[in-house]
Amino acid sequence: MKNEAIYGLGALGSISISGLVLAWLIFNAGHPHPTIDYHAQLNAGVTQIPDSERAWILYRDVWAEFDFCEGRNSQFNELFVDDETGYRLIQSTDPGWPLGIEKLKQSGPLLESFRAARNYSRLGLALQSDMNDYAAEDRAALFPNLPAGRVADIRLGLEGMDAQVEGLMAGALISTLMPHVSTFRQAARILVVDSRWALQQGKKERIVENIEAILAMAKHTSESKVLMASIVGLMIAQHGFDLIDEMLSDNPGRFDEAQLCRIQQAINEISLKGMIQLSSERLIVLDLVQRVFTDNGCGDGRITRPGLEIMGVSQVLSVFSLPEVFSPLVKNAYLGGPFAMFSIASRRETVAKLNDWMDRAIQQFQKPMWDRPNLKELEKEIEDQASRYPLLAINIPSLESIYYLSERAAMDRDATLLSLAVHRYKIRRGQWPKTTEDLVPDFIAKLPLDRVDQKRMRYRLVADGFIIYSVGHDGVDDGGVRGMVNEDGGIVPCKPGSPEATPMAGAALKPQPSTEYRFFGNLSEGVDFVIWPRKSQF
Repeated sequence: MKNEAIYGLGALGSISISGLVLAWLIFNAGHPHPTIDYHAQLNAGVTQIPDSERAWILYRDVWAEFDFCEGRNSQFNELFVDDETGYRLIQSTDPGWPLGIEKLKQSGPLLESFRAARNYSRLGLALQSDMNDYAAEDRAALFPNLPAGRVADIRLGLEGMDAQVEGLMAGALISTLMPHVSTFRQAARILVVDSRWALQQGKKERIVENIEAILAMAKHTSESKVLMASIVGLMIAQHGFDLIDEMLSDNPGRFDEAQLCRIQQAINEISLKGMIQLSSERLIVLDLVQRVFTDNGCGDGRITRPGLEIMGVSQVLSVFSLPEVFSPLVKNAYLGGPFAMFSIASRRETVAKLNDWMDRAIQQFQKPMWDRPNLKELEKEIEDQASRYPLLAINIPSLESIYYLSERAAMDRDATLLSLAVHRYKIRRGQWPKTTEDLVPDFIAKLPLDRVDQKRMRYRLVADGFIIYSVGHDGVDDGGVRGMVNEDGGIVPCKPGSPEATPMAGAALKPQPSTEYRFFGNLSEGVDFVIWPRKSQF
């Protein structure tokens, strides 16, 4: 009996070892074969835009002339101040204002191109993963300091990459280059300073054109619908809203009604919710799937050794981490891979999970805030299933913070539109409206809603004009009480009807700026979001 048991254990051990060897051979024999050009899908429609409708043609030629590109922001250092209030754009009261004005004078044709491009609804720039895939004239504007032939995609800066992995990752959608994104944001800031200069000169028409140009740049930046570009597009739109606030809040009669109508129209032409879409993020993950899994020709496949290494590479590019259990497998893909092959979902399962999750996320993302979309639960779902779907856990974006960023921008946009209508009423009727109902339909088509409670955005006359506000984090209308920020970052409410908060002993309080609007996090009760005037420092 003893010998039989030993024999049985030996046979079982031999079978197990054989099975492991077979699994090891199968795993290491698997190779992905990417066949779908997802860049063509990302750029669908862009290549068909005629040159006469492409803003990029205007931007490109002048950017190349002025060497205005990503990484060259120091060209306009004269327009920024770094002091106790933070890194901000220069004001007319700053000592360096004359130097800033001189820089603007030297950059006249560049600024004129920004303003001229506002008349183009489309950017018309197809995005690539390698700078060498751009046309020569595009490359000269986007990458003037990089020699032709240099690798400029995901492989750059990742030393020790396996040759097979390098080949698989060449042209990956996750490494799409977007050097124009930061350049557009810099351009919007330059136009803000130019507007302050135009104000000194009494050139109101140039201010209006600058506002229109900034809002057009927001559309141009986010045209690709790639999430990073869309987020920057939102920030650029915010620059436009804040500039309108700055130009109007201290001088209600600065513009005529026709100019205010033009600004309203420019705002109405951009869809902030439309900027943030997940279609490109879905394509990015689908592109990674074909570089990570084998393909059996019927839409299925299994994880591969280079696929595990690619997950490690994509982790470098994302803000997420691999599940702890998979870190050693990625680091030693040759030996640990067979175990991953049995635990990671197949290609078909991964794609099905991605599409199901994305469809639900898009549905939730489109909800207004008063519907309380449950994005955190969706994120936790992927987190809880990370060991089964590690590729999704690494590359699916965190939606909750992006959602609230877009909601805050939408609230600022709505308040700006409402304020423009109020100013138009004052120009035509000679006094501020008593209620916002007086504005419909002559000055605004419909009244915007508070994104917190779905009631009309609050409006109240005050001694020096009016304020527009939301009920804020706690959902309670406190009459437009603006929050104050103390030294440790805590938020203290003002007393109702008081322009200033009553500080605690020894505490230094500052008004809460619009950039501090938060729809989640640690906010004190009794604080409303005063959305107009914001008087942001930027």
